[in-house]
This record gives sequence, C-alpha cells and structure tokens, in this order.
Amino acid sequence: MKPFFTKLVVLCFWLTIWQLISVLIHNPLILVGPIEIVLNLTKISLTKLFWLSIANTMLRIMLGFVTAFLVAFIISIASCMSSYFKLFIEPIIQLIKIVPVTSFILLVIVFLAKVYITSFIVFLMVLPIFYFNIVGGIRSVDRNLLELATIYKFSWAKRVKHIYLHSLKPYVVIAIKAGLGFSWKAGLTAEILALPRMSIGYELNNAKIYLDTLNLFSWTVVVVLLSLLFEYLIMWLLGKEVRHD
Repeated sequence: MKPFFTKLVVLCFWLTIWQLISVLIHNPLILVGPIEIVLNLTKISLTKLFWLSIANTMLRIMLGFVTAFLVAFIISIASCMSSYFKLFIEPIIQLIKIVPVTSFILLVIVFLAKVYITSFIVFLMVLPIFYFNIVGGIRSVDRNLLELATIYKFSWAKRVKHIYLHSLKPYVVIAIKAGLGFSWKAGLTAEILALPRMSIGYELNNAKIYLDTLNLFSWTVVVVLLSLLFEYLIMWLLGKEVRHD
C-alpha cells in the first residue's frame, strides 16, 4: 500500500499547485482548477449526451483497436511463414507507420462516413505497432525449445500454447500498452476533424469554438481517465491470464 499512498500524495500535491495557479490567474478563459472541473463533470454527467458521447467514442476506438490486433496477428504469422508475403506486406506497414495521422484523416474523410472514420484511423495507426511486436515475438522463440518439441513429438496445439504464446506475451503486452494510448490520441484527432455527432471529439471541438475552457479541460480529463481505465483493465486481464498459466 505504501507506493499507492506515495503516488496519491504526489498527485494531491500537483493538483493543489494547479488549483493555486488557477486562483492566482483568476481567468477562466486561460486556466480552470481541478475543483471547478470536478464540479462541472458532476453537472454534465447527469445529462444523456455525456454518456452517449463517451459510449460512441469508446466503441469506435475499441473496434479499431481490436480489429487492428486481429489483422496484425494474422498477417504477422503469414509474414513469418512466407518470406514472399513479408516482402509484399512490410512496405505497406512501414508506409502506414510513417504517414502522419492527420494526412490519413484528411484523405479518408472524403470517402468514409463520419461514424466510421474514427475506427478506421485507429485501426491504421495501431496496426504497425501490433505487427512489428508480434513478428518480433514469433522470431524470439527459442529454437532449442522447438527442437525439444520435435523430439517429444508435441502437437501444433501444444507448441502454440507452451512455446509460441509464452514468447509472444511480453511483446503483446508492450504493444497493447503502446497501442492503447496511441489509439485514444488518434481516435480523438479523427473525431475532432471529422466531427461525428455525439462523440467526445465533437464536444472538444465545440468547447474550442466557443472558448469554453472549462468544458475543454473537463472532456480532456474524461479522455485521460478512460484511457487509464482501459489500460488498467486490459493489463489486469493479461496478468490474470499469466497467473492462471
């Protein structure tokens, strides 16, 4: 419990500094304090729009995130099994990796409906992260273990479960941690530019247009909390799975 309380004390310290600075500035257009943000969040959380915006954004981001993982898993296996497929697919993955997210959004905004843009952009931005980590995990498999599996005549199912999956786990954990944070950033950027109604990005854009600093900070806090919550839940599930093994 000691590390938890230490972090809590540090958090309270910086929140206090933040509140004091906002009081000294005394200009809600420039900076609002955490107390005002909590009060505002309490007020807007009583509205239906608040929860619909959160639900829509979460579903779109998670859809793109999960789809990217599944597609990356399939093409990573194919790349490790076939050098020709690897030669064909990796330039595309590298191109996706280096092109700025804003460029992709501006390109697809012409062809896709607003409600699909967030998921598609998250899918594109997270795909290279999953691909290169999964490929690295497969290539890191100990060849001595594979030779032992051949000697003891392990089935493919046993090889996958006891050798490949154990080698992949640390790489997948790293990819998920990196991908979650990036998916929220890319997803919110897509929403702010595409402006699908009843979304967090739409509310952030409205706050910017009307110089509503309080709502801008409030929705930003919501995004940070949701991102941390999803990362914690997924890491907890992965840790639970490891302990069960």
